[in-house]
Amino acid sequence: MEEENKGKKLFVQNFSKTELRVFLGFAVILILLPILFTQDYITISFSKNTAELANNLAGIKAPFLSFFGSVLVYLALKSQIRANHEIKKQFEQQNQDYLFFRLVDTLHDRIKNYSIDNPDKNNFEIKSYGILSHLVVNFKKDIDNECIDLGRHLMTIKPELINVEYYARLLAEPHSAIKRHEGKDLRDILINEHDTNKRWEIIKTYINGRGYENTHHASMLKSIGHVYFYKCAFEDRSDIYHGVYQKNYQIHGSFFDGYFNNLKYVLKYIDNIKENAFYIDYLKSNITSYEKAFIYYYLASNDSTREFKDLISKFDFISDLQDFNSFFIDIPSREEFKNEVQNFLKAEQQFFY
Repeated sequence: MEEENKGKKLFVQNFSKTELRVFLGFAVILILLPILFTQDYITISFSKNTAELANNLAGIKAPFLSFFGSVLVYLALKSQIRANHEIKKQFEQQNQDYLFFRLVDTLHDRIKNYSIDNPDKNNFEIKSYGILSHLVVNFKKDIDNECIDLGRHLMTIKPELINVEYYARLLAEPHSAIKRHEGKDLRDILINEHDTNKRWEIIKTYINGRGYENTHHASMLKSIGHVYFYKCAFEDRSDIYHGVYQKNYQIHGSFFDGYFNNLKYVLKYIDNIKENAFYIDYLKSNITSYEKAFIYYYLASNDSTREFKDLISKFDFISDLQDFNSFFIDIPSREEFKNEVQNFLKAEQQFFY
């Protein structure tokens, strides 16, 4: 009984509302015809000559039966077209899935098949995903070293930004008492001097020139660079990001280009899929936090195109990196991380010479 009900339901579903109305209308007419032509009217009677009636009814029914036969043929063709359409959709879906997963595999293969010799560890070979952690550590270490110059730069262009305590520690000898008033005096001297070139020379008299600082001075300048890294203008940080990225690009350029070109193609492919939520989630879940940090430094370098930035922003690709802030200089707060991502996603690509 249940199978019979399913069959009836499927039969009805094969009709559109208009088709169903037409079919039922002709069915009612066909049923009523024998009744109409067997009634006695005032001048016409079909009840006396049954042979003639049978011939008439047969002639009348023939077009209708032919029509219903055509309806059945139409439904068969319609079902076949629908089945062909479903097969085509399934085939297109299979091709779409195959190409997507192949692209993702290619992206991962670029990582798995790349290796480097680490000069810091007797040229020990680093392979596969270990390369990403090595690169992220290198990016952070290089930016850390750049903070020495950033500290000096901030003292030159924004001396009022830096707390007196840092000036005092900078002037104090290691293990000696910190004299806060000396730090305040140096800070006031720099603030009152409006010529940045002269400020630079004043700083040199206290802590020597760039690259000639002693260990204590270098350490204190680095501390200033760390603490005020996210407080200074983004343009100052952008130059650092770009310089550090380019330094590593000189060594691993082929890997960088291959990976990011491949990733960009995958993102563009997903963007062209109408219902792409699954593909976005799958890609994000199959990219490690080190990969996302690698992408972060690429975006921060301002070497990426506007199209790439827009795709990363559209798919909210690296926002969860704020839970891995140890990958970045001075362990930024969630708010600092969010602002930094917005800064380099909005920045227009520049060409450095």
